Amino acid sequence: MTADLKRDAYFSIQTVGIQDWDASSAHYNRYEATPYEALDILFQFFDMPSAGRFIDFGSGKGRVPIYIHHYFRNPVCGIERSFQLLEQAEANEEKYRLHHHVKGKQIDWVRMQAERYVVKPLDTVFYFFNPFSVQIFAQVVANILHSVHENTRPIYIILFYETVEYRDWLERYTTLVPIQEIELSVTDPYEKFVIYTN
Repeated sequence: MTADLKRDAYFSIQTVGIQDWDASSAHYNRYEATPYEALDILFQFFDMPSAGRFIDFGSGKGRVPIYIHHYFRNPVCGIERSFQLLEQAEANEEKYRLHHHVKGKQIDWVRMQAERYVVKPLDTVFYFFNPFSVQIFAQVVANILHSVHENTRPIYIILFYETVEYRDWLERYTTLVPIQEIELSVTDPYEKFVIYTN
């Protein structure tokens, strides 16, 4: 049993696997969950804010939101365009709640395209595992920055496998600054987390 399967079993969920989309989804990348080991390393170095809500863009089957809720008890919201994946995320949450006797509602799921999500004043940490094209990423970040302009607060954007296109767009069109790089591989320069803030 792989490490990810073992952790899925601990949470009583099923998130392992890869799912490709058809050609009509050219702006959206395949489903692949962030490895648990990578998440463990991320949160050894990044201090999760105690206030605010964690947003996972392209939340898939719900691994990251459930992980965040379990270890930090922060409110979490998964944004996912795929009805099929969102159904699996909701089923995973239900099994997790039963297995771990979780009460209260701090995990939300929203089925919509990421660029249509209206960022709330509560939203402070935004997570991306390369879920879509830079064109959509630009719209999502613009929405985040508009929300910050309307309701001033510190925010954090966490990128896993940051693309050159994402980085170049952030450098060229925003004043967000990278504050942490957490490398996970000596052979793959892209296998890292990059954290930006305002």
